Amino acid sequence: MVLEATWPIFYSGNNQVFLALLSYSFAKTTISPGGQALSTASAKGLQVTMCLFCPRGAEVKDDRKLLELRTLVGYLGEKEQFAWWNSSFFSRISDGFLSPVFPKTMHLAKLTGVIAAAARLHEERIGRGRVFHIFRLPEELEFKQHELMRAEDTPADFDQILASPESAMSRLGELAEELPLKEGPIRLGDESVLSSDDWMSQAASIYYAAFSDQKQSFPYWSRLETGDKSQ
Repeated sequence: MVLEATWPIFYSGNNQVFLALLSYSFAKTTISPGGQALSTASAKGLQVTMCLFCPRGAEVKDDRKLLELRTLVGYLGEKEQFAWWNSSFFSRISDGFLSPVFPKTMHLAKLTGVIAAAARLHEERIGRGRVFHIFRLPEELEFKQHELMRAEDTPADFDQILASPESAMSRLGELAEELPLKEGPIRLGDESVLSSDDWMSQAASIYYAAFSDQKQSFPYWSRLETGDKSQ
């Protein structure tokens, strides 16, 4: 069963990437065998999948902390800061063309765009398939993150920590723990650890060290298939 709907598309001329803004509608929705509604859009090699009606199996201890981590790393990776991905959604210039289109959900539009840009680079370095990273999580967690993003449009404290690269790095450092710097893809276990207390601080540490040393590091987790056991 395939349902067709309209998906608003934003085009970023600088990096030649179409970014799907998941505000209210979706391009193509299929009903999976498990009864989930999965929406996928792709353009210029970028694919975005959203779970619309997913079971609530995956849990994280602090959904808002996860949203903060994604926001910090997404902002710091933009080209005005450390230039890991060639996007400028959190720059002041972007307000001029996003606010007329998304007057009430501009923060959601910015964050959705930067998540898509960050996910693209992560998957160029890590690969796609049986892996997750902070910008592409299990479907249940992505659904919860999208709900939270819509409920907390432009939180005041997020505005404060994104006021400058220094403030964003300071907050990322507060979320981090002490870990040695490693470069490139870094496996932190399988998806079963996403329900623990430690994985977000470990990921924050890896990104903080990489930004500080002008390196690029990409923490990720392996997907558990049916019958797999966590290690």
